[in-house]
Amino acid sequence: MKTTSVTLLKNNLSAQLKEVASGETILITDRRKPVASLQPLAHGALADDWSGLSARGIVSPPKKSLVVGLFLEHPRGEGRNDLTKAILEEREAR
Repeated sequence: MKTTSVTLLKNNLSAQLKEVASGETILITDRRKPVASLQPLAHGALADDWSGLSARGIVSPPKKSLVVGLFLEHPRGEGRNDLTKAILEEREAR
C-alpha cells in the first residue's frame, strides 16, 4: 500500500487518482498519522447502490432520455433574480 501526505495528495491529486483507478490503495497521512484510505471502488459499486435504491422505491429510473437541446431552449421565467432580491431584502431588514 502506498502512503502519501495530505499536502502531496492535494498537489498531485490527478496522478494519485489515476493510481487508485488502476487498483492501488493509498493511505493518507496528516502530520505522519494515518487519517484516511483512498481505494478503488468495487466494479459496479455505484450501479449496485442505484439498483438497491430503486428496488426500495426511493428513486426511479427515468422514463425517457433528456434531450439537452430542448431543455436548454426552454424559456426562462421572468423572476430569475427573485432569490437575490429576497436575500438582499432580508439582510436590509436586520
